[in-house]
Amino acid sequence: MRMKTNGIKGRNSLPGYRLSVFLALLMGILSVIIPALPEKAETVCYEYQHDFKSYARKVAELNNLSRKSLLQETRDEQSAAPVKLTALLCRTDGSEVDFEALAPAYLLAGPKHRYTLFFLSEERCREAAAVLKDTEGVKYAEVDSTIRANSIRSRSYHSWGASRMNLGNYADFTEAWGSGSASVAVIDSGVYPHSLIRGKLMTSGFDYVDSDEDSTNDLFGHGTNVAGIIADCTADRPVKIYPIRVLDANGDGKISNVVNAVLEAQSKGVTVINLSLESTQMSDALDDAILSAVSSGITVVVSAGNSSVNTSGVCPAHLTNAGVIVVGAAEGSDGAYSRASYSNYGASVDVYAFGTGISCCSRTGGYSSETGTSMAAPHISALCALMHLVHPEASPSTIERRLKTGSSGTGSVIVPDGICMVPESEGFYLTSIHMRMGQCLSLPQAAYPLTSCETISYQSSNEQVVRCGEGTLAANGAGTAAVTVSCKGFADMTFQVEVAEGAEQTVLLPASLEQLEAETFWGDASITEVVIPVSLRIIGDHVFEECPSLRWIHAPATEISIGENSFSGAVLLCPKGSAFHQYALERGLQYIELN
Repeated sequence: MRMKTNGIKGRNSLPGYRLSVFLALLMGILSVIIPALPEKAETVCYEYQHDFKSYARKVAELNNLSRKSLLQETRDEQSAAPVKLTALLCRTDGSEVDFEALAPAYLLAGPKHRYTLFFLSEERCREAAAVLKDTEGVKYAEVDSTIRANSIRSRSYHSWGASRMNLGNYADFTEAWGSGSASVAVIDSGVYPHSLIRGKLMTSGFDYVDSDEDSTNDLFGHGTNVAGIIADCTADRPVKIYPIRVLDANGDGKISNVVNAVLEAQSKGVTVINLSLESTQMSDALDDAILSAVSSGITVVVSAGNSSVNTSGVCPAHLTNAGVIVVGAAEGSDGAYSRASYSNYGASVDVYAFGTGISCCSRTGGYSSETGTSMAAPHISALCALMHLVHPEASPSTIERRLKTGSSGTGSVIVPDGICMVPESEGFYLTSIHMRMGQCLSLPQAAYPLTSCETISYQSSNEQVVRCGEGTLAANGAGTAAVTVSCKGFADMTFQVEVAEGAEQTVLLPASLEQLEAETFWGDASITEVVIPVSLRIIGDHVFEECPSLRWIHAPATEISIGENSFSGAVLLCPKGSAFHQYALERGLQYIELN
């Protein structure tokens, strides 16, 4: 991108004597120009910070700089109104954009075509944003806005939510099977080094409020609450906390600082980012930063918000992208969960956790009881971090998918359960299957625990009989072979494959058939294979029971009522999520999941 350089490239870019002369001349010129402040104010300074650290810190510094501070050298101090500079966040696709024509007070250029422009008035900033939005090559241009913590403040130790979600069970599982480590970036009001948290704190991230390197100065307490829940839920497991301060003593902060905090956490290589924040002002810049973090392999957990409204109008909780886990607050027990009255809701909400009356670490060193989706989100951040201990290579979308798989509840209000997250030791459904020569099937995806994030591998004892290819099981010749299934964290399992020659007796039911009466094919020894038509709506009790030669049931993805003990001994070839699939899961039947 071409950028003009007729402004000051940095306050200290000229030798001392030349800088003094230059500033004296500049002050004389500005003393004439500035008192009447035209609609397009003269540019004060350009700074080009192409490394992220310098760029982010300069943005934080200018976010704290008042208009009075900016002009005190060039106009009378009494006449300079103490108005904050207004920032404009912009990103381009690398095209040439003449930012200087917009006359910002400050222009900061950051990495990957990110820019922050500061103006002396909000009106001027909005005018510039309107111009940039219509400029070719500009991905987004938005006026900086305020974001805040979304807890419900109130003023008991250890989260009952962690206990209700059985996180201890999953933590024990990670200790037995996990050998990795994880870290959670808490982008919030800072994290006080509370006795429960201290041992988990990493080197502090940047403090965007005070523009220094210490984010342990939590004057609002919210970040300490969040970090305390994460520390509580992960106990002695190797999960670290990386604090980044973006909220002030009132719980408010700038979107621009949160954007840079997310990018900082990404550059730090954290495992999970916790954002217990909300704004009613949509931000393409923040969305872009979050999705950048997800694309780099970081799971981002966002609280839904506490206004009892649809998340479609709440930032960043409106995001529906895989790997961005939006968390609402739930009430209830034993799977009979309902949404907490204050919790936001909507299509973007992925899971719920408990957030009412949660015991949290206090910034004063003690404990306090807090309420809000801000308290629900760190329960999920902790669980995601624990999952990474066992599955360090799992993608954010995989983590999200497995999180939902290991959840229970009523309707859309599902809550992750540590017991559901721990795979059963016998997570293997197949013992033996029969194939014909030349037949090719999808590899039996049922043959591993549903909550595993790891890749499953297959190996045949005799590839002349059966070969395990890319996602397929191919019968090459008559005979018997053993197929071994391996998955990290579990003992190897084996199932037998018998490959036969010649034709098989297949029962092709009429295409218009809607019902199979009870015991229709009971004890029929001649049937080897059955194809279920899509028209079938009811299968009675014991229809295919005690059919000794029955090997395969080809099942469609249709709604159907299936009776008791309708199949025995056969393997169901069924689409994932179908009624047949659920039937097999509930009864421990052998099945092969079809895509």
